[in-house]
Amino acid sequence: MNDANSKTTADFVEFQREPGLLKARGNVRSVFENRKEGPATVMFKSGSPVYASANSLEVLTNRGIATYTERARLWQEDQVLNADTIVLYRDDKKLKADSNVHTIFYTEGTAHPGEKNERKPANVQADHLLYEDTIQRAVYSRNVRMTSSMGVLESNELEIFLGSTGGNEKSVERMLATGNVKIQQPGRLATSESAEFFQPEKKAILTGGMPRILDSERGSTSGARLTLFFDDGSISVVGTSENRSLTRQRVAR
Repeated sequence: MNDANSKTTADFVEFQREPGLLKARGNVRSVFENRKEGPATVMFKSGSPVYASANSLEVLTNRGIATYTERARLWQEDQVLNADTIVLYRDDKKLKADSNVHTIFYTEGTAHPGEKNERKPANVQADHLLYEDTIQRAVYSRNVRMTSSMGVLESNELEIFLGSTGGNEKSVERMLATGNVKIQQPGRLATSESAEFFQPEKKAILTGGMPRILDSERGSTSGARLTLFFDDGSISVVGTSENRSLTRQRVAR
């Protein structure tokens, strides 16, 4: 099956003209051309093919909705999305993934002057994912767990805001985690109700629910607003008249 922008192969294909429904089963494989002169395919950069695979596919051709089910997978080069179900919305330029969602994407690390920025992998697992290309935002929800160079993040929801860079690349600008937030690093645990990550500055701002950082060597720190700097591990603390900052340090005996 071919159209202007994609090609799909499968063991069995059925097309129902009246409702505009296409069904494919067995070894479903799709290739999206994703040309530079056109819009990028959902979460991926333009100019490089995007691939999809699954055991089953249903396409509502009149509405431009493609649903991949049973071991669904979507990838471009080293960026990967796996889930039980992946739905692509052509006209709305969005993507939904449900059940056993697992993504691998890369963030840009700041390099020294004259050096190339280092790409660092981030693995995110969740029950659901919604990506909207018009606002370049990905929302992971329920049982969210992200493993990256910043440590292990757990939360109820994680929003990732992307920005476009030169060469049709997309990069992470900031992230917002909400609901039972935990950030685990070697020898350190940070908790709060909200954590906002700023990728260029390599920092996270913790607010809500009396943010607290437990450090096996430095003791505990709490306050209305904590800023955690990932480069050197330092902490900035802000309290209020109702919610004062508090630091407890371990003393060797």
